[in-house]
Amino acid sequence: MLLRRARPPDHRVFVAPPDWQPDGRTSLQPDLLVVRRDRIGEKNITEAPILVVEVLSPGSARIDRMIKLSRYGEGGALHYWIVDPQVPSIQVFDLVDEAYVLVAEGTGSVPVSVTKPVAVTVIPLDLIGVGRLGHALVGRGTESLPARTVESMADPGDQRWPTSGLQVS
Repeated sequence: MLLRRARPPDHRVFVAPPDWQPDGRTSLQPDLLVVRRDRIGEKNITEAPILVVEVLSPGSARIDRMIKLSRYGEGGALHYWIVDPQVPSIQVFDLVDEAYVLVAEGTGSVPVSVTKPVAVTVIPLDLIGVGRLGHALVGRGTESLPARTVESMADPGDQRWPTSGLQVS
């Protein structure tokens, strides 16, 4: 719900597994992304999203912090957030001169406020709790912690990636 309320009306929020192909051959699947509607193709995201979010897990932390950080920057995603549910923490990066620059970070119950790409305040601890929205969107505890983390930023009005083509309103 956090990103849906803050996103521009001509943008959509997608929860994994969206498929973004920044160079036509590499397929990237961020946990969450915010993209302009006119950049949504029939089966994948056709141009760079304004925001990609990755939720770390023990098996993905190195890939998300190194490889995906590089690939998302090369692909032109203007903003990249990394959420670590183990700490809990969030790191906010902006793309500046073709490289990501850390512009904000926080842990625990300390609020992190950003103005780009959307104006929001995030409390890392709130992102990982099962919480009210996590139950409403995910069900009764059937999903893993990272899924609940991602869902807490989205909203029922936004979409999970469909298995065959997109139905965008």
